[in-house]
Amino acid sequence: MSIAVLGVNHRTAPLEVRERFAHGPHEVPGALARVLEAGAAGGVLLSTCNRTEFYFAEPQDAVPDAVWALLGERLHGDRAVQEYGYVERDRDAVRHLYRVSAGLDSMV
Repeated sequence: MSIAVLGVNHRTAPLEVRERFAHGPHEVPGALARVLEAGAAGGVLLSTCNRTEFYFAEPQDAVPDAVWALLGERLHGDRAVQEYGYVERDRDAVRHLYRVSAGLDSMV
């Protein structure tokens, strides 16, 4: 099984952009449904004031494009969403998750 993370955070995007990418609790099910429809076997959305990250399992080629499109809708075509984001796969994705969960990749 492979895993990937795709997102934006305080290191890659200014606050006004991160605010537009944030997902409220009522938006999470619909966002995850779109990721699953694109071919992910499972997924998690982490959305805080300083990061929005989609973690997904067994990603198909179409999954990252679907996530970029989902995030791009929040910019209303202002700029290319990929310029603010990152993608990590497999071991790098797990390493990133450990750093985030341990608070090593936080602003504070």
